[in-house]
Amino acid sequence: MNLLITRMLDDLYWVMSYSRWQDERYWPAFSSALKREHPSLTDDDLLKAKEFNRRRYYFQGIGGYEPDDAIARGLAQVKHNTIVVVVVIGEAMQFAVRENPGRDDTLDYDNDNDNDNDTTSIPLINLFNLLVNRS
Repeated sequence: MNLLITRMLDDLYWVMSYSRWQDERYWPAFSSALKREHPSLTDDDLLKAKEFNRRRYYFQGIGGYEPDDAIARGLAQVKHNTIVVVVVIGEAMQFAVRENPGRDDTLDYDNDNDNDNDTTSIPLINLFNLLVNRS
């Protein structure tokens, strides 16, 4: 599970970074925001950073695509990984939830094991259904 989430975040990082530094549609707003927040940055500094990132994108693999294709590829990968995570959770649920869930089949949000009237527990099957219905 950790590998899937790490890959999903990695794919998302590269798409977001690429769109800011390489996609000319977003570069003017991004570079203006950088100069506004960091007044000591010069245009030359930003162009050097932009070139540095262009090389990173090339070696990462996303740099060989046109902006629309790079973004579409990255977002498709994020969507795919999200579906895989939900499926893996679904497969695990069969081992976590009995046909008639009881108190042992819940997640406690407040870690207050002394409270018998705990209203902050949610059946794991309901948690799974929430995840599936939001994807």
